[in-house]
Amino acid sequence: MNTRWSLISVSVVMFMLLSAVPDQVSKGRSLEGDFLTLVTTIDTGGSPGAIVLDCSGIDCDRRHDVIFYDSDSSKIRFIDAETLTLSPEEVTGWFGFLNWMIYDRYHRQVYILGDKSKCDDWGNNCWREIRVHIIAGRSRTSSFVINEAYKDFRYAVDGLTLKQPHSEDNEPARIFIDDTVHGNIDVIDLASIGTDQIQLQRYSYRDPLACADQQTCHWQINEGNSLALETKHETLAEDDLSTNDILYIADDNGNPFHIRAIRINHPLQNLNPVPLPDIDFSTVFPCNFGVRGLSMAGPRDILYMPSGCQSFELGAIAEFGTTTNQSSNVVSLTYRDQNFMHVDWYDSRRVFVATSDAFCGGEGAYDPSCGLYLHLIYDGTVVDSLLLMTGYPGHSLEDMVFDPYSRRLYLTVGSSVMVVQVDYGASAATVAPIVGLQVITPAEGGSLIAPDHSAELYFFPGTVSVPVEVTYRETDSSASSISNISTGSASAEDLFTLRTFDISAVISGTTTLVNSFDSSYQVKINYTDKERGSAIENKLGLYRWDGGE
Repeated sequence: MNTRWSLISVSVVMFMLLSAVPDQVSKGRSLEGDFLTLVTTIDTGGSPGAIVLDCSGIDCDRRHDVIFYDSDSSKIRFIDAETLTLSPEEVTGWFGFLNWMIYDRYHRQVYILGDKSKCDDWGNNCWREIRVHIIAGRSRTSSFVINEAYKDFRYAVDGLTLKQPHSEDNEPARIFIDDTVHGNIDVIDLASIGTDQIQLQRYSYRDPLACADQQTCHWQINEGNSLALETKHETLAEDDLSTNDILYIADDNGNPFHIRAIRINHPLQNLNPVPLPDIDFSTVFPCNFGVRGLSMAGPRDILYMPSGCQSFELGAIAEFGTTTNQSSNVVSLTYRDQNFMHVDWYDSRRVFVATSDAFCGGEGAYDPSCGLYLHLIYDGTVVDSLLLMTGYPGHSLEDMVFDPYSRRLYLTVGSSVMVVQVDYGASAATVAPIVGLQVITPAEGGSLIAPDHSAELYFFPGTVSVPVEVTYRETDSSASSISNISTGSASAEDLFTLRTFDISAVISGTTTLVNSFDSSYQVKINYTDKERGSAIENKLGLYRWDGGE
């Protein structure tokens, strides 16, 4: 639709069909526990692996999904986080997905790696092409190749991490991928909307393995994530990472008892990598099987690494201070960890780790039940533990993700996704509002796409006479009144506000408001299935709201 408004508040209003919604979540505790409760176990009928949480809209009212990779079918699948039921939608295609996935909280989209064998026109000189696929909502929207120029004969992904866009000023997203066989880190800087690469750089932190480009090659696999990124030193009076970041690498194929640390420049700059002294953890644990999966508690300046081993009945995880790169605390656990752990990004004092008896099934087992235990660590101390299952076969826990909006932890174990309620630490998170900004010019106009693609604004040439900065900002619809909206036959009781947002404009480089445009512009609203679910589609309306009418 076209409009001449320059400073507006908009409410999207639709009819609401009232119906009872059954409570599909068991409220009973499966085991006695103060802060951890097993809510349900969802049988996926497949083999779930990497898992992320997707939330869009105020209070996740637009979309609230748990997204996981199913290695049985090489598909991306979805769980409705409100009802805890599997969705029929799936993402598949000619491309092969890998068990590596990460979530962009600003653009509300998922990056998942995939690979494919490529050869030249004569079927020779074959290599492994690595592609980054983008999942937005419940569909694949685009992809790009990150190693086409290098023609890597083999590419063994051992780690994946993301610098969240806008985590520092207006910087774009940056993806890091570790190829452990060649000792390379590929660094991809993305465009402002997070769908295209604008700069690709490769850094070699050690020489390739001797077998890297041979038909047969054997190497150590990190069962966790070999990469962790520190972007700030919040605990220092003066942040010495104001212009750069520190990338930590768990290189089990190089020095298995050290963690590498590399200082690099911010996105959109040349990396200019500077190796820092390694973190030596060879004497930190009572037993040591080498480097394991890394996790970062950024706001606390703490790098976590589990021991991956068990001494008598005890396992352990270590905290390393990123301002000193020294061990600051060792947390003892009952039994051996599963080579990785999970840190809540919203409340970084909240940490989860699962353990099982490494001696189970043999002589001298400490836990004859062969249980899988979940431990909640808060501020460096174990505050609760929960038995998730008995008869755990070992090495079948693939991944976990915490949902700070509902305070639930999701774990992919065997063919199931286990759901645990967590009643400790920060209360339920609020969703940051969607904000988008774009400069439009007299000659070309321009377009402003909301970071989660929920709204699109198109400005045609001649809309403005000078360059103008246009801002789109989503607001809380629950605070909006719509009682004065006239809809013909509809009464106010039949309506509810689906989405509200403001559009404002200033002359570029100033604070001078633009009160009108020279021609109309176009507003496109993209609805999710959840938003359309209870609506009468032909009653959807877009309204200008000035606070009074």
